[in-house]
Amino acid sequence: MLDSIIVAVFLFVLLCVVTIAIILFFQGKNLREKLNLLLEENAKLAEEADQFAEVAKNPLGPIFSKNAFPLILSFDTKGKIIGANDELLKKFGYTRRALVGKNALGTILPKPEKESDNIVKRLFANPNLFIDTETETTTKMGDRLWVSWTNKIVYNDRGKAISADAVGFDITKRKNMEAELQYLSSIDPQTGVMNRHALLETGTIELKRAKRYHRTISVAVIKFAVQNKNADFSDKQLKDAVALARRVIRSVDYIGRIGDVEFALILPETAIENIPFLIQRLREHLKNYNHKAPTKLALTYGSSTYKKQTDTIDALLGQAWRQLNTNKHKG
Repeated sequence: MLDSIIVAVFLFVLLCVVTIAIILFFQGKNLREKLNLLLEENAKLAEEADQFAEVAKNPLGPIFSKNAFPLILSFDTKGKIIGANDELLKKFGYTRRALVGKNALGTILPKPEKESDNIVKRLFANPNLFIDTETETTTKMGDRLWVSWTNKIVYNDRGKAISADAVGFDITKRKNMEAELQYLSSIDPQTGVMNRHALLETGTIELKRAKRYHRTISVAVIKFAVQNKNADFSDKQLKDAVALARRVIRSVDYIGRIGDVEFALILPETAIENIPFLIQRLREHLKNYNHKAPTKLALTYGSSTYKKQTDTIDALLGQAWRQLNTNKHKG
């Protein structure tokens, strides 16, 4: 009987020991997993800390490339250069000795054509309006350079402005891209003249100017066509025709494409009575062209001029187009 009790107690103790061992084993496994997770999180935090440290070194972040360094310029109220950093000297091609003491206008900042364009004078007169500026200047090497400046006025103890500190970045590539996009958005790609949208905008500006100063402005709509009905109007012929039209207009006139083979001329300071002479010169050029071309070209035109009842460029062009469609001026 005693032996049976001893055996039962032994088995119970053994079962408890095994149970505790199993519990400790799984607890140890969970602890190891938790430890691994903590180590992974710690490594991730360390990586993020390194990234933040790198950003702190370059607070401008992705706005500027790694090769973009600030241009620093200091000048007094008259524009005399007080100081400049090495990056600015390198970018504009000056030595410190050659630049310091010179006027910023005409060296780093654009030289004004008239006094109202003097950016230094305007900056000190109204600093709040010129906290940020963009300037285009020619470097000493002859390169055109666009710079975006952030300006800060320095005052003395009496609150009088004594100098300005400007921090700039080279934005030439951005400006060139903007100019290219603007050009592409306003030019007819097939002929190289203004597209309809650009011509209407330009015509609106010129009409407003004519109204303001009580000047004359006229328009003409010309349509090119091939004389042989069985022949197609090729891209080359269209370009050739536009080139001929450009030869007879002045530098102050405008030409734009407003249809498949229709073009409009905006003619400031031109009376409608003078348009037939312009068209006659164009026809003479066209006649010489037809002598050599296998396919002959002809043109039709209509014209109109500004009157009080025609208060928009659309109305002017509409009148000229309607006259064009009557085929009164064909040849």
